[in-house]
This record gives sequence, C-alpha cells and structure tokens, in this order.
Amino acid sequence: MVRSLGGDPYLDIYLPEPQFHPDVTVRNGTCGRSDDGYPLLFTEYHTPAGVLRQVVRETPDWRDERTHQLMGRRNLGDSVREDWDVHLFDDWNAPRYVEAPVKEMADIEKLKYLLRPVEGDALARWREEARVIKEWARAEDVLVRARRTFGAEAGMWLMQFEAFLCATLQEPELVEALCRVVVDWQTRLAELALETGVDVLMHRGYYETPEYFTPETYRRFCRPVIETFGKMAREAGAVFALQRSEGNTRQADLLAEMPIDILFDVEPGTGGEDMSLLKRTLSGRTTLWGGVDSTAVITRGKVEEIDKAIETAIATCAPGGGFVIMPVVWVEADTPFTQVKTAIEAVMRHGRYA
Repeated sequence: MVRSLGGDPYLDIYLPEPQFHPDVTVRNGTCGRSDDGYPLLFTEYHTPAGVLRQVVRETPDWRDERTHQLMGRRNLGDSVREDWDVHLFDDWNAPRYVEAPVKEMADIEKLKYLLRPVEGDALARWREEARVIKEWARAEDVLVRARRTFGAEAGMWLMQFEAFLCATLQEPELVEALCRVVVDWQTRLAELALETGVDVLMHRGYYETPEYFTPETYRRFCRPVIETFGKMAREAGAVFALQRSEGNTRQADLLAEMPIDILFDVEPGTGGEDMSLLKRTLSGRTTLWGGVDSTAVITRGKVEEIDKAIETAIATCAPGGGFVIMPVVWVEADTPFTQVKTAIEAVMRHGRYA
C-alpha cells in the first residue's frame, strides 16, 4: 500500500531484550501508596550480587494502552502489552519513580546480571525472525533497519534522572561504570544485527541532547558510543543513523565530526530545528530524514499549511540530495486519511528533481 501511494516502505528488526542470568529471580507487586496517594508498584531483581529495586507511582494513565506502550517490540506478530508491571526500560518510569534500580556503584555489579546478550533458544528464535524479515525485504527490495542501540541515555531509565544528571558532573566514575555495562551489552546486539545484513543500524539519542548533557559530558559519555557504533556499521557495509528530535542545531558542528550517515526524526516544528543550518553544516556527510511535524502539520494542519510545510522542507533540504521526507515521529492513528492524502500529493508536487 505504501508504494501504491508513492512512498518508500522499510522494515525494522528490533534488537532482542536482555536475557537475565539464570540465577536471577524477579518479584513484582504493590507496596502501599505514595505521599500523594497513588498506588506504588515495584519490581525487584534478586541477583547473586544483591537486589535491585524499582518503585513507581501508578498514576491513572499507567494502564492506558493507547499511550503507555512497550519500549520493546516484537519482530513478527503484534506488539501487545501482556502486563502492567514495572519494566527495566520504560519511558514512563522516569517521571513516576520513587526508587530507581541503580543508586550507587555497588549496584553496577548487580546490573551485570541483568544486561546480558540473548543466547540459546531465545537467540535462535531471534535469528530466525530476523532471517524471515531480511529474506522478505530482499525479495521486495525494501530497506531494513536494526532498531536500536543506545548508550548513556540508559541512565535516564536505570537511575532517577535528576540523580543521573548530577552524577554526570559529580560522580562521573559511576556514570562511566554504568555506561560500560550498557555498551558492552549493546555492542553484542549491534554485532547480531549487522551479522544479519541490515541496511541501517539505528541508535537512540532522544535524551542525549544539550538539555541534559553539557558539551563536556556529551563528549565524555555520549560521543564515544556513537563513534563506536558508527564505525561498526560502516565496517559491516551498513549505514549508521542517529535518532533524535531535539538539540541537533546547537550541536551541528559536533555532529559533523562523527560517523553519522543519517540524522533521523529531525524537523523544525516541535523539535525547533534550523533545517537550513543543518543542511549547510551536514551536507555531503549526513542525510536528513524527517522535515515535517506529524501532529501539528499532518494531523491538525489545514491544506495550505500542509502544502507550505512540505514545500519548505523540500526546498530547504533536498538540493544536492541527502534528504528523506517523513512526518516526525509518526502519523497519529486518528489522523484522517484525507490529511495523509493531502501530504502525499504535496510531496509529489514539490518533490520532483529537475
């Protein structure tokens, strides 16, 4: 259907979830109420090195399946939430945390028992799923992306984010130790993805932005990981994509120094990016992928607003190549198809190279 409408489809291979050490046991349940009256949910990870514990406030929207979606997705079949427990990696934890699993250096040894590469039958299943996806994509000439590695931003999930940000300045050894565990695990996942022959290795950077990292802490904790995965992707014959929607304009010169082939999810609306500056700075090095705000423009915009946004994006970013136009982050499920059709027609009208 995507091609029939003039678009270019792609498929994602989601990297496998961590496989806990066999000696780890997990407990979860409720543990009273918060000071502001919300039920408290907890998950405990009992490892040979000790216990890690997460506690969150169960706010009224916690069980809203429309908004509280899974961080991890399935490669084949629907990605459905099977429980409402507290999971190790979940964006919803951060603003609701009462207690995060990592608080001090002693917790790093415990974390090593959780962040382990998948193996055995689980690895065999993942490889078979990846093979099916890659085989179908090859037959249909469809781009395949591995989604997605991450690095320092894991601290936003594994620690209370205020504590993590303070630690980047006051306890850098703790942050470095946490990053080593995360990146060692993620490196093995990147190797698995590249072994399957994916076209694009994607890397999350949503929280690795100037709002959270100073220039010094970014260079210390974030940049080395991006350079490692970028080099791995290129050596394997793939391209490397950094996925983040904010902060790119302020770090354009820094981004130009790194092995980033695609800057994904970048647009001038909600993200506030200067697309003209990014084009000038990254031209010839990095493809810009995005250009249009999905909610403000595609879902809610008038016909003339949609047309203007798309015309501007193409005029700014397309000259000389290196631009893929896409609504950022996705087209909302309740967007009328007439809006989508208007956007497609605008792309067809303005997106022809002379």
